[in-house]
Amino acid sequence: SDMLMWSVNDTVESVSLQLASILFSVPQISVHLDRITEEQKKALSHYISFWREHRDILLNGKLYACDPGAVYSKAYSEKDGKAVCVNYEDPTVQGEWDSLVAVNCTGKTYLYLDGFAGKSYKVVNCMGEEIGSGTLAEISKISVPRGGMIFVD
Repeated sequence: SDMLMWSVNDTVESVSLQLASILFSVPQISVHLDRITEEQKKALSHYISFWREHRDILLNGKLYACDPGAVYSKAYSEKDGKAVCVNYEDPTVQGEWDSLVAVNCTGKTYLYLDGFAGKSYKVVNCMGEEIGSGTLAEISKISVPRGGMIFVD
């Protein structure tokens, strides 16, 4: 991927959206770590840790880029019953995977999940801090902040 840079004045959500945009490639970070905010460092650490943990799915899974007419409103990669979905415009995730991570890069503060009834979920903000959990219904509207993630098992 191209190297990522941002200003110390950027919000942590803005930084996390940049980090989420390169999840399906190898992250290359080009900022001075001693010149970014503590929140930006937390977001960077969270996203790099997430990428390391899920890189097999992200890089070696089957990649789908959805809705080219809307400039690809979401993309996901799946492998061995697991999926990582990045929602850029479309806030819906439909599937029947054993586990899922959906990243909210939309302008909305929620995601709709369809097809995960009875599964447990955990929501984290853009710095990886847990902010919610529960059990999903057949169709669920879950509060997920911009740059945040929902983990479904």
